[in-house]
Amino acid sequence: MQNVIHHVTGSTAREAAENISTIMSTAARHVNPRGKILVIESVIPEWFYAAERIVFDLLQPLWRFEHPITLQHPPRVIMQSAQQVGLTVVDCAYIPKGRWALQYGIRWPTALTPIDLMKLVLRPGLDQH
Repeated sequence: MQNVIHHVTGSTAREAAENISTIMSTAARHVNPRGKILVIESVIPEWFYAAERIVFDLLQPLWRFEHPITLQHPPRVIMQSAQQVGLTVVDCAYIPKGRWALQYGIRWPTALTPIDLMKLVLRPGLDQH
């Protein structure tokens, strides 16, 4: 999955977070028992998440721009959703950012955004240690 999770939103920030479980559950059902799921996703720090959820809920009903409104999540939320459906995190790392990022379809200097890029490798049915 490459930059998919933050595009599967909902009518509220809570619904967007709940949809991550649906994504992970579907992925877990379709991966070979010895396979891996590679997730490349833009993530935000915990301190920014509370504010982004509030802004998302306020803007969602009003959003009329070409690029749909999205909600990014901290790594913890994505990893917990994966673990709740029986996936094990076998690798997690930040990917170095370039000088620019796209936010709502607009090119933006990465130095002015809290967004990071994360690589997450998941496996089905392993004991979590």
